[in-house]
Amino acid sequence: MASDISAPAVLVTSAANGATLSGTVTVSASAEDDMGVDRVEFYRDGVLMGTSGVAPYSCTWDTKSLANGTYQVTVKAYDEAGNSGQSASVVVKVKSATTTATITLTPHSSLPHVPIYLLKRRCSVFELREVFQAPSTG
Repeated sequence: MASDISAPAVLVTSAANGATLSGTVTVSASAEDDMGVDRVEFYRDGVLMGTSGVAPYSCTWDTKSLANGTYQVTVKAYDEAGNSGQSASVVVKVKSATTTATITLTPHSSLPHVPIYLLKRRCSVFELREVFQAPSTG
């Protein structure tokens, strides 16, 4: 039996370079080796996202917990001999859903007039707004 010194060839087949992603997406890859592919690993900015041992190779990526921004996706393939090959990086943009929460604090009716504060959260940017309420009569 000949020794295996060839690294697998691997390519990210989706997500596309420059794509804008949101929610849960599938990242796919193709990998080939003269002696067979053992596994394919999927990375986001160098952090392992998942592993697939069966073609077609894919990984589910939940982008909802990530900040909006640019991320690099790479894939590494390994053969039975431990040789590894790495894909070129694919650069994608993540656009998470915008969440807005409003909290209203209302003063107790027996206290003097106090402004109501609203806290608004949008993509981890906080704004504090003061909204004045007309004094209650009675």
